Formats: sequence, structure tokens, C-alpha cells
Amino acid sequence: MKQYWFAKTILASAAMTIMIPALAQAEIKTSLYGFVKAEYYGTSNEFNSDHKPLNVLSTSGQTLREASRGQLSFKQSRFGINVDNESRVKMKFEFDFDGQNGNTVGVTDSSTGIFRVRLVNLVYKVSEEGTITVGKKWDIFSPLQPHTYQMTTIQFWSGNTGFLTDGIDYTHKLENMSFAAELKNAAGNPATAGDNTTVKLSLPVLTVRGDVTFSEQTIGASYMVGKLNYSRQDVAAPFDTEDADISGVNIYWHGIFGATDVVAEGYMGTNMGAGVVGALATPTLATATLNRTNEELGYYASVKHSFEGWSLFGGYGRADFSDKNQTANSFQALVSNETIRLGADMDLDVGVKLFVEAAHMTSSYLEAGDTRGYSGTWYNAGLLARF
Repeated sequence: MKQYWFAKTILASAAMTIMIPALAQAEIKTSLYGFVKAEYYGTSNEFNSDHKPLNVLSTSGQTLREASRGQLSFKQSRFGINVDNESRVKMKFEFDFDGQNGNTVGVTDSSTGIFRVRLVNLVYKVSEEGTITVGKKWDIFSPLQPHTYQMTTIQFWSGNTGFLTDGIDYTHKLENMSFAAELKNAAGNPATAGDNTTVKLSLPVLTVRGDVTFSEQTIGASYMVGKLNYSRQDVAAPFDTEDADISGVNIYWHGIFGATDVVAEGYMGTNMGAGVVGALATPTLATATLNRTNEELGYYASVKHSFEGWSLFGGYGRADFSDKNQTANSFQALVSNETIRLGADMDLDVGVKLFVEAAHMTSSYLEAGDTRGYSGTWYNAGLLARF
């Protein structure tokens, strides 16, 4: 823990030493951005407000219910402030209303939502090609977003709509290539109240990424590596520890073919729940006698075709644990997720769209040693006005 605190302090101090002097130079200018999103959404089965089946989040003691529900919501509305003093340093502050108490990352399950800070960071322009970003920021491991109006939900593997992290990264952009490296915090601690097992990072997770663009197409890959330190208080052995590796690789592609836009990603990794916000499941709790590695893999593809004044979009994604037995006693006994979505939008005015979208999710999970399935459909419709 001391190693982790020391590394984090050094990184933050170095970044601020570089950036703060530039903030005192020139006149400060601000600009606002964001959108207001008013929508109605409903479900065929019982999902929580983040559109995850309740039973696969925690199956213990729950009864499956086929209970439809609907809700009017403005909570995914978002606004941000860009601060620029015409120097090498820029600042960004971004907020929404999709938060909940004790949850500071990108995924929530609140029914109404509370005010939440999404992004707070400084961007320092090292050169014409290179920038340093430090603070609460977008994770660089999964750089693409699917075509959807569910803008703050995370269903791994359906694309990056909310992978936020605290960290620092350096990005270097050339004419048709880019490279990035990042050190970031853990996605969260899966230990629950009454559980004397704790999970923490030994050091910040390292992620590197590179891509190349040619003929309206971009292809790239990212790699993540880190280490988890598991500790458990036990009567027989007062304090046993063991480490587990975090690793993951992601291959992504984005292509534009006239009026058709396509994004796709495929990934595989180990203990990714601690290194990527929204990974298939949080890292399982390990003991000295059983090391669960949580090997998982997944992929998704999303397509959007634009017509005059409107567009049609859809996508498919799936994620699986490689070894079901590793999830049998885990914090979340999720084995797989599969999602398919279809939607359309129409221009009503400059920056204003009317949208409809429907998605079907199928999940499998382990309960009492058996694999069970659960599926449901959700749909939403509304207006989105950007400013």
C-alpha cells in the first residue's frame, strides 16, 4: 500500500509541477458544452436503472421475477466546462446527474441519480505532437464507443460508454499514427461489508496503446498489465497474502465507408475487473488455497448508416469467462453477457435529435453449481439537445 501511495504521489506532484506555472500566464477563457437528454425507458423483465439484470449482480437469496417497468429520466444529461488561458495548459470539468453515494467510477445503479463529477483533469501540451493528461479522465484501454444513446451505462462487452479512471497519460499523435501510455488507479474494491478479504493494487496499472489510420480506417491495439495483492485474515493462518496478475489485450478497428460507420473491438485478459471500469465482473476474492484467475474474453461490433436527416444503428456484443468454476464462489457469479441492440434517430433541429432504441440482453450465471440463464429487453425513446 505504501508503494502504491508513494507512486501515486510522485506522479501527481510531477504533473502539477509541470502544469501549474503555465496557469498563471495569459487571460483565462471558458467555454461550455454538453447536452440535455430527456427519455422514457422501459424493460420487459426486472432490470435495475443501469439496465443490468438484478439477479446476475447478486444471485444469493433472490427470486427471478418477470416484472416490467418504465421510467422518465433526465439523469443522463451532461454539461462540461473547458478552461483555456491560451498557454500550453487546458482544464476540463464535466458533470452529470447519474451518480450514487459511494460510487465514483463510470457505472451506477441509482434509480434517480445524483450530481456527479465525471471528469476533472489538466491537459499539458508538451509539443505539437504530445500531450500529458492528469486527473479523472477517460481510460485509454478501450478507446472506441458503440453507436447508442445509453451514454453512461456499461455492459461489457458492448463498448466503452463509461470507462473513467484516475490517472495520468501521455499521448503522441503523428499524421496517421498515435501512441499512448497510462498509469491509473484500480477500478474499485470488490470487498463487501462483513467480508474480511481486501483487494488492492500493488502499483498503478500500466496501459500502452498504438494505432494507425489509412483510407478512412483505423486499426490499433492496447495492452494492460498490473498486479493485485490479495490479503485475508484467517484463524489458522493469521495473515496470508498472495498476488495475482492483471493483464489484458484489446484490438480495435474503426472504418468509415461513405455513409456507413463501423466500430469493433475484441479483448481477452485476466482479472480485468480491477483494471478496467466495467469489465465483465469485479475481481474475485482469493484465498491462500485457491487463486481464481478470472480469465475472460469478449468482442463487439457496432454499425451506423446515415440517411438524409436520419440514421439507423445497431450492434452486438458478448463476453465470457473462460473457466466457469472460477466464478462459482466469486463476488459476482456472472459467466457471460450477450447484448444485441437496434435503434434510429432523426434530426429535428440543429443539435437536436429524436431517438428510439431497443436492446436485448442474455446473461448466464452460476448458482448452487448450476448454470442458469436470464434474459430481458429494454427500450428507450426521447430527445437529445446538444449545446
